[in-house]
Amino acid sequence: MANRSKDWDRLLSRWLEGISLDSGVAYALTGFGDGSHVAALLDQLPKGSYVFCAEPDADCFYSESIDSRVSNILEDPRLFLGVGELNEDFFESLSRFPILELEDAQPLVFAPCDNERSAYFSSYFGAFAQAYEYWRKLYGTNVTASGRWQKNTFKNATVLISAPDLAELKGAMDGETIIMVSAGPSLDGSLEFVKRHSDRCVVVAVNSSFRALRNYGIRPHFVIAADPYEYTDQGFEGVSSADSILICPFIVYPKVVERFPGRILTWSQNNLLASYLRLMGGMPLGSGIVEMGTVSACVFDIATALGSRTIVFVGQDLAAKSDGQLHAEDSFYSDLKANFLKEESCRELPGNTMETVKVDEKLFVYLKAFESLAAERGNDLMLYFPQA
Repeated sequence: MANRSKDWDRLLSRWLEGISLDSGVAYALTGFGDGSHVAALLDQLPKGSYVFCAEPDADCFYSESIDSRVSNILEDPRLFLGVGELNEDFFESLSRFPILELEDAQPLVFAPCDNERSAYFSSYFGAFAQAYEYWRKLYGTNVTASGRWQKNTFKNATVLISAPDLAELKGAMDGETIIMVSAGPSLDGSLEFVKRHSDRCVVVAVNSSFRALRNYGIRPHFVIAADPYEYTDQGFEGVSSADSILICPFIVYPKVVERFPGRILTWSQNNLLASYLRLMGGMPLGSGIVEMGTVSACVFDIATALGSRTIVFVGQDLAAKSDGQLHAEDSFYSDLKANFLKEESCRELPGNTMETVKVDEKLFVYLKAFESLAAERGNDLMLYFPQA
């Protein structure tokens, strides 16, 4: 840091000018290096935001940490660190993260570090999303400040405590192919594909794609809903839920549960309050499902629990169309007028059917989480992403 050049200072200045920093956000940062970009970021960090920094080179980090200027950076209470291999110890400091005070998590790429270990940092973003979501759910269901999760769990418990756990249907989909339907913009052109195959595959929808499927004459066999907020229920408004089975955790918005009387499967192991209620009722611990912040990611564990080894993903874009459309037209996102990308918060990434696609920061976190989970489960499951 002592011999930093003017060119480096200009690079840091351009980097900060090119990013948008918001309050109440957990930023997952690539690389510590000599600490200069971390210090520059902390100087500009809005009140109420925090940084989790990943440094792959432990030897380099501990060498740099001897420098008194680096030590001062490390003492900043807004900075949390992970060093070396991406394992449980790497994310140990997230247990002290003020997660319940934060509204969002976003990746923050510092190119000079990212370019040196791009594969590492790509895995880091996915692992961070998973670890962040784990601690968010853990604290959320057990800390008084998160009354919504507790309230939903208690309200749903009267119904869900007696609903079958996923484990009770082990092997029920043995040999079946799942069509997993999300509400990305490509769903608009894929509804006929789903309808054509719905009589010989198991159609699983997320709450935001359910309405589009029903309005197109498709009855999803299952629907997954996992979010505790009111807008989760908007995906079911105006259409019938008859003959579809809900798969949900105890924290889901209670009105969603009310729409599926007697047609619910549940999971609860990563909700300590729900697990306690099950144990007090003389029942075993329920199934655990990896959620990772995006409800469609639940299908990996659900498929495994029910015995399916083949998943066809439809509408799982995690990107916008060229005109900025983020979700299917027939979705509650359109109702909320939240269906288009904000250009200032996106990046261009390689596309599947187009050379590049636009991805905003939140979807980027979900993308990396999804990629990480897909790579991890790829040996056990066959995954397909058909073109619209």
